[in-house]
This record gives sequence, structure tokens and C-alpha cells, in this order.
Amino acid sequence: MQSPDRPIDGKKVPLKESESLFRALVDYSLSGILITTANGILFTNQTFEKITGYTPEDIRNMGPYEMVHPEERERVEKIAVARLKKEKVREYYETRWIRKDKRVIWIEVRATVVEDFEEPATLINVVDITERKKAEESLQKREAELEVQSRKLEETNTALRVLLDQRKEDKIELQRNILFNVENLIMPFVENLEKVSLESRHTAYVKIIKSNLYDIISPFYREVSTKHSSLTPKQVQIANLIKEGKTTKEIAEIMCVSKAAIDFHRDKIRRKLGLNNKKVNLRSYLSLPGGGG
Repeated sequence: MQSPDRPIDGKKVPLKESESLFRALVDYSLSGILITTANGILFTNQTFEKITGYTPEDIRNMGPYEMVHPEERERVEKIAVARLKKEKVREYYETRWIRKDKRVIWIEVRATVVEDFEEPATLINVVDITERKKAEESLQKREAELEVQSRKLEETNTALRVLLDQRKEDKIELQRNILFNVENLIMPFVENLEKVSLESRHTAYVKIIKSNLYDIISPFYREVSTKHSSLTPKQVQIANLIKEGKTTKEIAEIMCVSKAAIDFHRDKIRRKLGLNNKKVNLRSYLSLPGGGG
């Protein structure tokens, strides 16, 4: 390779006269240095040769873009040509090169045009950033994996919430069924027994049975009536019977009260549910999902 000239005190002096000083400055640079023209590579330092794996003899016979990865070559050449034409281009960019051993490496390039040569030339500093790019790719891959895991976790949480909601609905439905069965299949007979003349101890048994049944089902009233907590336990009981299709007369007989009392409670239920001025069938409304608690 021919050493380029450099100006000293306004005069061009062959750089070979200060070759020792020049080499000391550039060969121990942390970045690779090369000087190129449209016709080839004029100069490289030892760091550049270590980065690429090429010897000075190899480099002497190579074109200016021969080390650049084929997929990057067109882009890099366009940037270089634009720079020589003094068009506005980035001084810094990243690209891929191919070492002598065929290994692909990532290179950080910083370049500027120099005027001290007979033809347009470019001074280029290069840094091997392969390890940094690998770390970035590894980080991006990890972030993508975490994103996938986050989405899966969110989907799992959503599924769990649906299952918990369904479990809650199933629990309320079970409570409704227990309430209905106790109120319709057991309580009417217990209340009828209360009207029958029994021995004192049998009467006491009936009262104990009735009291215990109410103790069993009373917590269910609070659970079942959560949506419409303004309803009293008796109104919840009546609402459930209405939902099951019982008529006012049947409800009155079951609860041992007058039809007028049931009509009074029906009116109260409609008001508390906001149906007092609406032409909505109470049983139909209560039969809707979540209707009437």
C-alpha cells in the first residue's frame, strides 16, 4: 500500500517520513481505521485487521465494499457515494460485514470525507459491536417471551375470574334451590303441624325443627338477595316463589297469610326493583339472569 500524504505547515509531505509516529497513533486506536476511495482501500490500521481477520496483503487487493455483507452492500455504497457528493448523510450507522473466516459481524461505522488526497477519499472508523448486538437481540427475545408469558398469564387470570364468577353463580343457584325446597316442600308441613293440637313435647319439637330450618336458610337470604339488598327476607322468599311460577293464592297458602298481604309485598318488590311504573311482568323479570337476586 502507498502511504497517503498529509499537509504540514501548508506543504504536502510524504507520510512515510513520519511513519513511525503515524503507526504509533493509529495502530493502538481502540477502533479500526481505514481510508478508502472509489478505487479501493488506501490504508488500514492493526485494529481494523484484527476486527476483519484480513491481512494487509488481503486488503490491498479488495474493493472498498467487498467486506460488507451482500445484503447491506447497496445501502452502504449509496451512503458512501452521497457523502462524497457532500450530500447530507448520517455520520454514524450500523451494518454487517463478513470476516475472512466467513463469520458475520456487526460493525458501527463513523465516516467523514477528507480532502488531503488526489481523489475524493473517506476516513472511516469502525467498531465491532457484535457482542452488543447479540445482547440486544437476546434482550429483545427475552422481552418478547415475557410479553407472551404476560398475555398467557392475563388469559389465565381472565379464565379464573370467569370460573370464579361461575362458581359464585352456581353457589347462589344452589342456595336458591335449597331455599325453594325448604320453603315449599318442608315449611308448609311444619306450619300445618303448628296448627294441629299436639302434645306439648311434640309442639316443642315442631318449634325446634322450624327454628333450626330458619337458622339453616337465613344466611342464604343474604347471599341470594345481594343484587337487591333492599328486599327483606320475606320479600326475597316471595320473589323466589313468584319466579317459580306460584300464584298469589298459592303463595298466600304456603306462607299462611292473606292474598292481600302477598299483593302488598308484590307491590313493594316492584317498587324496590324499579318496576312500579313499567309494564313488565314481575315473574319474567325475576327469571332474567341476575333478575331479582
